[in-house]
Amino acid sequence: MLDPIRLIARDPTLRIICIILFLYGTFFSAIGPYQALIAITVFGLPDAVWSVVMLINALVTVAASIGIGIITDQRNNRRAMALFCAVFSAAGGLIVWQINTPLAFLLVHLLIWPIGGSIFGQLFVLARLGAKQFPADQRDIIMGAVRAIFALAFVVALPFWSAAFASGTPLTRIYPVTMLIAMAVIALILLAWPVAATRVLSSEKTGLSFGASLWEVLTAHILIRLGLLALISAANVLYMAMMGLLFNAAPGRNVQDAALFLTFVTALEVPFMLYMGYAIAHVGRVRLIAFGGVFYGVFLSVFVLAISQWWVWGLALPAALGAALILSVPISYLQDLLAHRPGAGGSLLAVNQVAGAACASGIFALGTYLGNYTTVALIGSASAIGAGIALAIVEIRAGNWKT
Repeated sequence: MLDPIRLIARDPTLRIICIILFLYGTFFSAIGPYQALIAITVFGLPDAVWSVVMLINALVTVAASIGIGIITDQRNNRRAMALFCAVFSAAGGLIVWQINTPLAFLLVHLLIWPIGGSIFGQLFVLARLGAKQFPADQRDIIMGAVRAIFALAFVVALPFWSAAFASGTPLTRIYPVTMLIAMAVIALILLAWPVAATRVLSSEKTGLSFGASLWEVLTAHILIRLGLLALISAANVLYMAMMGLLFNAAPGRNVQDAALFLTFVTALEVPFMLYMGYAIAHVGRVRLIAFGGVFYGVFLSVFVLAISQWWVWGLALPAALGAALILSVPISYLQDLLAHRPGAGGSLLAVNQVAGAACASGIFALGTYLGNYTTVALIGSASAIGAGIALAIVEIRAGNWKT
């Protein structure tokens, strides 16, 4: 299981990419859990305004990810792309830290950080291009390790932030810290980018115009698969969003139990993600994703019904396995949808992430209208199971069931 880690550690190109990916994992782990809390409690934004901010943030993230992916394919200068995104990431932290006003917060979260955050999908593009120099049977194994390294950053950083805020550290302290993380990325790109990386990470330039490239991303072949994957990933978004509410509402539970459960699951995800490359080689991406959708859907329904039981802690293991299946395997699957244009293919990762959040939002609204949080989870469970089965049908008809 440690073989891909050794391969990454010995290769200068993959090593620098994974260090940057780990740093961005710590960056995102600081932003994700606390941005809503900061918006509402620190800068005084009403709930309705924050909902609009998140919607615009999602739209800008999708537009920036697709645009940067297309431009990167056209110019084939991936180092410049990484540097561009890192500068925007650092600028966002600096602006909120120094200006510290609601307007500065809105500017960063509506524009600057969505542009900087588009590096997420492109880092996996860089890792996949870097893995191309290895035999085909090792590439998926390496990519599984790359996703595990990103998850490991959350395991390391989340307890740090939890302890810091429990001791009275202001929530806004994340902004100078994220600035320093992004500046470390900038320094790595400028000073430690391997000479060989320019050659290793190159790909054939696309001859398509921006409009033609965009239209290629929006074909039915891709949109159908993106929609099904979004419904699968929405189950994980719902789980992350509601576990604190569910634990807090259950008899004998509290939010500390939710934090402990999440820590267990995240730690268990890392070895499962390391193993996913071997599973892909023996089972295939499509089968694993389809099974993952069904498996995670079943987990979510059992979890919400068992939340007050002592044996709910045993569900940390299936939660980690299901998350590894639906979070790590789709990385290469989505990139393969546009394998000839890796930059645009990488942008699909961000599109899928945002689409999953949008689906989760719709399911949450429907579930709370019809019932309660349990209703939400059961609808999300049924959606993930249905999407997993539908993806299997789509790919069987397309002749891709074994890929």
